[in-house]
Amino acid sequence: MLKSAVSQFDKHAFRLLNIAQFFAVLNDNLFKFLTIYLLIDLLGKEASADILFWVGVCFVLPFLLFSTAGGVLADKFSKQKVIVWLKALEIVVIGFGFFAYYFQTVSGCYITLFMLCLQSAFLSPSKFSIVPELVRKEQIPKANSMITSSSYMAMILGTFLASFLTRVTERNFLLCISVCMGAAIIGFIASLYIPYTPPVRGKEKLSLFFVKQTIQTLTYCKKTPRLFLAVVGSAFFLFIGAFVQLNVIPFAMDFLHLSEVGGGDLFLGTAIGIALGAAIAGRLCKKEIDMGLSCFALLILSLALLFLPMMKHSVVGSVISLFVLGLFGGLYVVPLEAYIQAFSPSEMRGQVFAAENFLSFSGVLLAPFCLFLFGKIMKVSSAAGFTLMAVIIFTAFVIMTKYLGSQFIHFISKRSMHPFYHLHFIGYPFGPNFQEDRIAIVYKGRSVKNLMLLLGESAKLHLFFVKEKKEWWDACLNFFTNITLFYEGEKLEEKLKGISLQIRPVFIFRQDSLFDRFVEMGHMEKLTEESGYEVKKFGVKHVSHFKPELKHFLKRTWVTIQFETIQNSFKTKTALLEAIENCL
Repeated sequence: MLKSAVSQFDKHAFRLLNIAQFFAVLNDNLFKFLTIYLLIDLLGKEASADILFWVGVCFVLPFLLFSTAGGVLADKFSKQKVIVWLKALEIVVIGFGFFAYYFQTVSGCYITLFMLCLQSAFLSPSKFSIVPELVRKEQIPKANSMITSSSYMAMILGTFLASFLTRVTERNFLLCISVCMGAAIIGFIASLYIPYTPPVRGKEKLSLFFVKQTIQTLTYCKKTPRLFLAVVGSAFFLFIGAFVQLNVIPFAMDFLHLSEVGGGDLFLGTAIGIALGAAIAGRLCKKEIDMGLSCFALLILSLALLFLPMMKHSVVGSVISLFVLGLFGGLYVVPLEAYIQAFSPSEMRGQVFAAENFLSFSGVLLAPFCLFLFGKIMKVSSAAGFTLMAVIIFTAFVIMTKYLGSQFIHFISKRSMHPFYHLHFIGYPFGPNFQEDRIAIVYKGRSVKNLMLLLGESAKLHLFFVKEKKEWWDACLNFFTNITLFYEGEKLEEKLKGISLQIRPVFIFRQDSLFDRFVEMGHMEKLTEESGYEVKKFGVKHVSHFKPELKHFLKRTWVTIQFETIQNSFKTKTALLEAIENCL
């Protein structure tokens, strides 16, 4: 039933979901700022600090307390039904907001905002976890980029509409909130036409101990390769965004000589950058979910924040830096969200997104504490605060690259080398079936270019550097989980024990003598006969360079790459050596 629904509605179902969630995000931000403006009118500007504090509490607290419950609902019931009922609840909550605005009750305004965010906390796991049920697997990165992009556009539009409507209607807040009601009704109608998705009947029950339930979900995520890292990495993104949004206001006031409103406007450049970066990431990840892109984007994020304090006396430079920050933020988060959607277990997908929500909004709460730590305790300026955050982000990049080293190297190699070469393969070994086709690759040479061409072909290669003795920089290489150093005298089978069937080992010999001794010691026999690998030799057979005339300048160099199979069974080591030498 699900399969037929997807095949019938995959062109339009996701658009309907995106419309529903777009107006939900717009309403959250529009009502939030309308409430701030109304309460400042009622209580006076001197109460603005208290108003901002309580609005922040009402906005964040539901996501911390009830995201886990929303994940359980998404896994127990039809996600489409959950979305419809919650969108209907949104209309009821906005209706309650009319009464709060009409009678101008402070507590009523706070309760309405809390209820609206409570509805969003329940909705968030369903709206993200339903995506793999509405689109094909190869469409998940693009779909996720569209959701991320439209969400930030909704935030921008909601923030803008709040001030625009307040000014145009001359602070007629009842007229302003009618726009919220219209947005809620449009989102509800769109949700009605999302195709039905059957419940997966998750076994998890609702629990008051949401922190314990979140820890259990995160522990379960560790069973799926890289899923835990994707969840934590995605939550880290919201922490960065919350810190930048807060710190940019004192930065603008202290160094750019803008008002607090002008500082808030600067963050709109970041939000626009995120929306654009998310759209670009969807195109880059069209064929595969490239988590190497997230590693690269995180590195640029740290550099952009490091560069921002240098622009502390230039408004234009600051705007450009914040835009670049947002652009690579969008490139960073989309592959992680897509990976969670594609690889989280279907019976727990809602709870996984609920756990991510909990971590994300914990990061939102942590951001002001970092601001307090940097400014009040460490006594550093807002510009230095950006520098310290850049160090934190770079540390996160190093940790992420430790576990995603193969994906990061694959991304760098593919994007920096492959566009300049037209590759022609002989005996291409990289098929989708890694578990049955156990392939080991031998590379004998010193050419970094050739090695990068190889690494750009697959993100599932594990590098074995065969060495004579230990050197001081070996500790740096051992830091990465996708690199193993193999020294003479070590047992090959012990090094291969920790290698997953989803990984293909690449043995790199920088010296001919090392390769000869590797064969003489019987390691090649163990690799082929005991470990069951089919060994292929990698090498560049032919390179055709185009002439330097202008008409040929833009053409790529033609490179022929050959993978030759080395025979798997030999009677003697001498015969083995002769066979390999014939290939090499």
